[in-house]
Amino acid sequence: SKDRPENLEFIHFLRKIFDENGAVSIGEIGSAEGLESTLKLGTDYVKNGKGLHLAYTFSMLNKNMNAEYLEHVLRVTEESIEDGWPCWSLSNHDCMRMISRFDCFGERDGFQQMMLLLLLSLRGTPIIYYGEEVDMQEYEITKDELRDPQGIRFWPDIKGRDGCRLPFPWDSKLTNQGFNSGTKPWLPAVNKLSLDQAKADSGSTFHVLQEMLQIRKKFPALQNGSYRKILLDGDCFVFERKTEDETMLIAANFSTEEQSINLPYKVTKDHTPKAFKRFCTLKNELLTSPAC
Repeated sequence: SKDRPENLEFIHFLRKIFDENGAVSIGEIGSAEGLESTLKLGTDYVKNGKGLHLAYTFSMLNKNMNAEYLEHVLRVTEESIEDGWPCWSLSNHDCMRMISRFDCFGERDGFQQMMLLLLLSLRGTPIIYYGEEVDMQEYEITKDELRDPQGIRFWPDIKGRDGCRLPFPWDSKLTNQGFNSGTKPWLPAVNKLSLDQAKADSGSTFHVLQEMLQIRKKFPALQNGSYRKILLDGDCFVFERKTEDETMLIAANFSTEEQSINLPYKVTKDHTPKAFKRFCTLKNELLTSPAC
């Protein structure tokens, strides 16, 4: 059924049912073709008010994440989507956990926070996979622990998707990290960090994410403003979100080294979340961005 033209006709039929019942549809779009074809196919499913309300692709669920790649994904999507509305996700139940996939350890510790800040700055609807707020890592599943039919059938060539599907860790002091009262869960509850520990750390991803969600709610430019690329220079990517009344400038440094960025105009106020440890310094049009 992949990439069949009649799929769109069926989606148009489903859309009428969703609209009649006040429901919202969310799609996950994959393609056997390359990146550009996948991105364009994803936009085909949300155009003209006849397709899905929202649909994201796997374009940001792989390991290829840098400034140039992200800019390319946004540009192709914006050029193709017409009157549709974008939708973005960094993780889901079928791929390796973001913090493990992007190798957010050592000198890259905190990269996952920057990616979540970017996710909530993009034009469109962000989807946050459970556990990203507590830095859930990919679990190295053993054969005896497997539940995923794909992994059971093709082990060890394909180890399945259970590593990204562990129970949510609520409380480090409780059995099974508070997921249940003690019954053995479907998959082991073994994440390194639990929600109670994340809440106790003022610089945790949990607090960065909470603060960024409040910033997004506060500024209409981040909710429904236009998107425009401002600068792409090596590991630095700067883009603009804008409405008639306000302009937001978002700058990201994908490098493991500090970078200086010359902005096109003066920025009057910095709204970087206070919990985010990697603060920028701003002087007139010169932005100094710390390593990711």
